[in-house]
Amino acid sequence: MKNSIRVNLSNPFVFGRKAIILGYERQLANNKSFSINIGGMSLPRLKYIGNSTQDSVILLQNNSDGGFHFSTDFRFYLKKENKFAQPHGLYIGPYVLYNRMRKTNTWDYTTTAFTGDFTTDLSTKMLVIGGQMGYQFPIGKHFSVDMVMFGPGLGFYKYNVDLNTTMKKEQQTFLFKTLNDFVGQYVPAYRKLYNEGAINFTGESKKISWGYRYIIHLCYRF
Repeated sequence: MKNSIRVNLSNPFVFGRKAIILGYERQLANNKSFSINIGGMSLPRLKYIGNSTQDSVILLQNNSDGGFHFSTDFRFYLKKENKFAQPHGLYIGPYVLYNRMRKTNTWDYTTTAFTGDFTTDLSTKMLVIGGQMGYQFPIGKHFSVDMVMFGPGLGFYKYNVDLNTTMKKEQQTFLFKTLNDFVGQYVPAYRKLYNEGAINFTGESKKISWGYRYIIHLCYRF
């Protein structure tokens, strides 16, 4: 059985039920394999994304949200560490992944300097290239669990915000801090990014930083 189809079990716990990612692994000769994964994902929906003693950002409407995931890797199953034939056992190898997520929402914004509604168009993109170590073990004849346990990589990140509002830039400080904190919960590199968007043009931040990969797959072999 040289083929496996699989579903990502870990991403829905982080990004919500819209994170549906399916994959395929093909076994090659000499304890090697390659895999591809593709699916949809989005940033989670929240009732509000921030507040303080006097300031708040409260969700009025989820206009749209969505995203895309693609990743591929090449695996070397270590013969000295594995008693059984592939795809059972410990493996290492390079990987590449790309995520794109976008949300358009309408908010009620209340601060000491401004009170009113506005719309945000928030998008995030990241490309990570790295190496991984994982373990795959079979359950019965056709099923297996595949775990990427350690996957550091170099990440190229882009964070973009457009606003539809009459707010002045000096009135947007709390908003952009809150948006940055929200994205940072799910994409840690974005905690280091801070760029105020503006009306009628794109506010964009870019960052090169370390990323990581941790995944649990449920696989069917045939």
